[in-house]
Amino acid sequence: MKLADALAGGRLNPANVGIVKWPAKALWRVYAPTHGPEGFNRTNKGNARFSPIEYAGAIVPTLYAATTVQAALMETVLHDAPAPSAGFILTLDPNTEPRRLAQLRTAGPLQLADLSTVGLRRMGLTRRDVVDSDKQHYAVTRQLASWVYAQCPDVQGLVWTSRQDDSAQAVVLFEPRLPSDALDVVCQDQEFTNGPHHAALIELLARLGASLYMVRP
Repeated sequence: MKLADALAGGRLNPANVGIVKWPAKALWRVYAPTHGPEGFNRTNKGNARFSPIEYAGAIVPTLYAATTVQAALMETVLHDAPAPSAGFILTLDPNTEPRRLAQLRTAGPLQLADLSTVGLRRMGLTRRDVVDSDKQHYAVTRQLASWVYAQCPDVQGLVWTSRQDDSAQAVVLFEPRLPSDALDVVCQDQEFTNGPHHAALIELLARLGASLYMVRP
């Protein structure tokens, strides 16, 4: 089933949306200072797979995270690494790099829509329709996120196997559906241009056959 056709033709059934009871667990995210470690994007700016989205004429504030540091880096800092990535050079300036890493923890179980391969099949979709699509299709995948939000009032976010790192999961959370104490900040302001998480970045680049160029003053 082609996602755009399914949405336009009204062929998606809300009863077929699988809901995962997501237990309390650690999440990692790369964030900009403008959002903060647990801040949600409340604007219509950006061009992500599942945000920004609207409901009833208003923006739904969203937060992206992943279950590992490596996946968080792959989904952000290394998101646009080319394929093949062998020979790619990532340029970072530690003096001006604004992004930081934070570890969050969900305070209790959440109800998330299952966009794994199994969950998508239940809906009549495939990873190619949704998770493995490229940027030019993000407008359609955002329509799917809006549809899930509108049709499934108990769903508090989405969970799927990361496209950038299929050893981990990625989530997007819907702020209006979460209790105020849903997220705890375990650590924040962690650099990936220096310190313990820098090694994770170097390891990822090595696996990609890529390298890092650090701008020096």
